[in-house]
Amino acid sequence: MPTKSVPRAITHVGLTVSDITKAINWYQEVFGFQLLNEPYTIDSDDATFEHDIFGEFDRMTMAHLGTGNQVGLELFEFETSDGMTETDFTSPGLNHFCVIDPDIEEMINTIEENGGMQHSPIERPFDDRPYQFAFCRDPWDNHIEIYTHSYEQFMAPQ
Repeated sequence: MPTKSVPRAITHVGLTVSDITKAINWYQEVFGFQLLNEPYTIDSDDATFEHDIFGEFDRMTMAHLGTGNQVGLELFEFETSDGMTETDFTSPGLNHFCVIDPDIEEMINTIEENGGMQHSPIERPFDDRPYQFAFCRDPWDNHIEIYTHSYEQFMAPQ
C-alpha cells in the first residue's frame, strides 16, 4: 500500500527576462522583493553544471530575490533573451505565479504605474467570501496572479 508523502515546500520560481537590471528594479519597486545577491554572469567557458541544465549559451546572468514568505524569485538573462515571454496557457509548463496583497486595486495600480498591465478584471469567485483575484503581466509579459487571501483560504471547502 502506498504511503502518503509529506507536502514539499516550493523554494523558488525562475523567470527569464530580457533585461535583468530592469527586472530586479521592477520586482523590488512593485512587490518589495529584496535582492539577495548582486547579479552575476557566467560565461560559457566558465560554466560547470549550467550547460547540463540550460543547454548551450554564450553568457548567462542570474540574480536572486527574496519574497515575503521565504520563496525566492530567480531571474535569468541569456544573451539570446530578447523581447517578451509568449505564454500559452493551453501548453504544458509554468504559466503564472501568484502573490498576495489584500489591497488588490492598489497592487494593480502599482503594477500598471511601473510598466506592467492588468490582464483580467478583478474577480470574486465566491458570493459568500470576500476573496478576490486578478491576472496581471510584468513588463516582460510574465503572468502574475494577485490574490487577496492565502491559497489555503481560497481553496478550502466552505
